[in-house]
Amino acid sequence: MKLLKTIILLPLGIILLPIGIILWCIEYLLVEVKVKKILKGEDLDEFGACHLHWKTKKEVYKKYYGIDWKSPAELNPHTRYD
Repeated sequence: MKLLKTIILLPLGIILLPIGIILWCIEYLLVEVKVKKILKGEDLDEFGACHLHWKTKKEVYKKYYGIDWKSPAELNPHTRYD
């Protein structure tokens, strides 16, 4: 019986996995678009701009998705970023 469930559910999982990946990619791109709109007009070519980008990204994830996103600087406190 367990093998029968596996045979039936496996094709369903193979079909749904790419759909989930596509939806995840779309959500990620929407976050990036929101961050770019908020930071429009900011000079992101200077040193330390990545921190502004990450701070804004963290706020977008928290406000719109309820996700407590961690920046690379928060995940790697002993690493310096420009």
